[in-house]
Amino acid sequence: MDSRRRRKKLEKNKNKIKNNEKTQNNAEKAGSTFPVSKRDNEIAALPWVEVGAYFIFICVMMCIVMQELHRESKAKFFKLKRYNFANGWRIFGTKKDISDTEWNHFINLLNPVNMLGILGYVLLSHLLQRHLPQFRKVFLLLYSVIGLFIILSLPTMLLLAAHIILMFVLAKTRSKYLIWAGVFFQISTLNFTSLMSPIQKFFTHEDYYVMVIIVAMTSIRCMSFGLDYCEEHTEAPQKFTLFDYITYVFYLPTFMTGPLMSYGQFYQQYNLALPYEYGKIVKETLYYFFWCYFLEVALQFLYFSAIHNEQSVLWKISPLAVGASALCHLYFFQMKYVVIYGLSRCLALVDGVNAPKPPNCIMAMYQYRDMWRYFDRGLHHILMKYIYFPFGGSKHGIGRQILGAFMCFLYVCYWHGFNRNYCYWALFNWCGIVFESVIIMVSSLKSFNTFMGFS
Repeated sequence: MDSRRRRKKLEKNKNKIKNNEKTQNNAEKAGSTFPVSKRDNEIAALPWVEVGAYFIFICVMMCIVMQELHRESKAKFFKLKRYNFANGWRIFGTKKDISDTEWNHFINLLNPVNMLGILGYVLLSHLLQRHLPQFRKVFLLLYSVIGLFIILSLPTMLLLAAHIILMFVLAKTRSKYLIWAGVFFQISTLNFTSLMSPIQKFFTHEDYYVMVIIVAMTSIRCMSFGLDYCEEHTEAPQKFTLFDYITYVFYLPTFMTGPLMSYGQFYQQYNLALPYEYGKIVKETLYYFFWCYFLEVALQFLYFSAIHNEQSVLWKISPLAVGASALCHLYFFQMKYVVIYGLSRCLALVDGVNAPKPPNCIMAMYQYRDMWRYFDRGLHHILMKYIYFPFGGSKHGIGRQILGAFMCFLYVCYWHGFNRNYCYWALFNWCGIVFESVIIMVSSLKSFNTFMGFS
């Protein structure tokens, strides 16, 4: 009898998962989640011999350039600043490059205490979802707030609360202009030290760095809530309660590290609570932890970040090592967010929240727009929804398309800090997008194809 009941229960759960998957697919079609493009799974139809030859060539070249960078890292080690290094693993007996502040901060978050807290979150979330689903939302908020009070300093939490209350009040006005003014004020407090100087004395150097990241991420979430609230009229007023707003902003799995989600996407998913196969979550988690430790090992032999921070050393290494350093920066930038976004996504999947996937391989992208579309999918979705489309997008002519793209990069530049380097970076990215859009538009003209003899 017990075995029959178990079989029936198992079949019932399988059917439930299938039905929920259908519901999720429908939600993705409606734009509520992050649908996977067909391009994500495309593989070039090349002979396996040719693909194998490319693979061997790339592996050999990578070994050659990385060996050169390793040689230069060892030779120039004593000319690099000591604070850029920490003791590495004993098995290697080397120093580890810790000059990448963002990665070093993330690694410090993976300490035993925080990992126990995450394990407790997973277990309690699973138990409540199965046995007491009516308390699941309260648990998500309480555990997140309590956990953040433990991790963050009191001044950071108080400042964060002030920003959240301000944006909630502005959202209730249903004025997009006031909401954007609030967002501009939030980011300006981070960009201009004169606005933060009165409260800087309450933060240590480490706490101040964490506070800047958190307020920047929170400003995007507050903007999303406010602008979604302006678009919502009478269909679902209960959707924009203070409780749901705070849950969205403080949602623990994505709070500090991302990936970003719009309020509408998060609200629908965490209310549906679609179950996922835990086997797949575990498999995905192990995959991201593998790359996490791979990067940790690489930083003990390749000091590309520390060399980049020491310009006098950078000019003295070989051209091959300079090229290898540039390549390492690109790969490290990608894999850093693969790990950070990937592990956060796995934790969110436990709650049935399908957060955006990590970046695609940057070396496999041949269109400039794909760098933005498939690298940070959450940020791309938010930029498109709240900036690009309101300015016209691609359906109102090339002029409005260029203007929408410019406003997106202007916002990204201001959000990142608005210094000279970021201004150049945003300008060059915008020029690349515009140039590609113009080429695509011209190449689609029948007269151009006829003139070039393509048709």
